[in-house]
Amino acid sequence: MTESTPTLTPNAPAPQPKTPAISVWSLVLGILSIFCLWILGSIPAIILGIVGIKKANENPQEVGGKGLALAGIITGSVGILTGIATMGMYAAIMMPAVAGVQAQAEKTVVMNDMRQVSFALQAYTLDHEMKYPASLADLVPDYLETDEFIMQVNDVSGESALFLYRPPAATTEDFSNTVLLLSPFPIQGERVVAYADGRVETIPEPLDSDLEEGFE
Repeated sequence: MTESTPTLTPNAPAPQPKTPAISVWSLVLGILSIFCLWILGSIPAIILGIVGIKKANENPQEVGGKGLALAGIITGSVGILTGIATMGMYAAIMMPAVAGVQAQAEKTVVMNDMRQVSFALQAYTLDHEMKYPASLADLVPDYLETDEFIMQVNDVSGESALFLYRPPAATTEDFSNTVLLLSPFPIQGERVVAYADGRVETIPEPLDSDLEEGFE
């Protein structure tokens, strides 16, 4: 009698947990956030990483990728720090440029206003036998629509003050090179001045002591 030998069936390999796409994308976005995307990539990387870890914890036999999701969270966090540091660096670089543009804009406004005041002064002298007004307020409203033209607003402090005004002495025969107007506040180490002949330009500080005398 022949005995039958039992056939041994090999055990089937256990199925490997599948790595979800969100865990892969979490790591990809996390890496990109460090080099170029910064916050735009780091926040989605962290969110996807959290979701990926949650799915892996809920069903570890079928869902894997927990390590990738964790790496995505870490790289995404690094991306946030990198983005903050980079933006801070750009801000430090841009601030002097922005300040320079702002100062140039303020200087342009002051120079334009002084030209308007200079024209008004010349018109006033033509109507008053070449005599200058006692103060710039005398130009409003006949020669200037508003007193905003005769003052400077400091963009840094927000203060405002009238242009410093010094009419030529009655005994002066040729006062074409006489400084009539002086800006009350310096702009990048310069003051704006207007001459009796209509020229408007800037002069560096400190001012000559003779130049500052007699201004109101």
